[in-house]
Amino acid sequence: SQWFVSVKKIKFLSSLIDKKKTDCLDILDVGCGLGFTSEALSKVYQSSRITGVDLSKDAIKYAKKSFQNINFVCNAIEPSNETIGNFDIILAIEFYPFTRHGNLQAHKNYLKHLLNHLKKNGRLVICQKWDSSLSIAKNLTELNNNFREYKFFLTHMPHSKVLRFVSNKSIAQTIDKFLRLILKKQPTKVLIIRKK
Repeated sequence: SQWFVSVKKIKFLSSLIDKKKTDCLDILDVGCGLGFTSEALSKVYQSSRITGVDLSKDAIKYAKKSFQNINFVCNAIEPSNETIGNFDIILAIEFYPFTRHGNLQAHKNYLKHLLNHLKKNGRLVICQKWDSSLSIAKNLTELNNNFREYKFFLTHMPHSKVLRFVSNKSIAQTIDKFLRLILKKQPTKVLIIRKK
């Protein structure tokens, strides 16, 4: 099911972030859509406050009706907008500004905006298909050079089907790399950004 797969992915991501799942954290799900990832976050980080934000009124209406334990906000995440709060973790899975164009200035503006939402010791987690010239991947070196006060950590996320059967992080990543090589599938990468 959608929920099971999302929880497995969130558990994998939580293994990459040095935040305790039992702590009371403030977590933002950027581009939350219908709320399934926000709900998975609430299952993994049970003591935390989850906020999902999306531009789609219909998606937010559905999310609010389906997942009443989560704060959903209908708003655009735009660099020109004010921050909507401060968060320990910001999760951006296939977030449009990072996935469909290679505009360096836009990537800088969105990164700066999202990083301004982070609390001290917070983490920005970006997940997306990676090997595309129309994504943040194209500009990663330049962004790393422009945001020198931040540490960039890049790894890859195994496919949900691999995560369903393999719980060990390293083994799951190795199996996934092997299968993607054979099947010629694009990897999903995870970029974690934190202050140095």
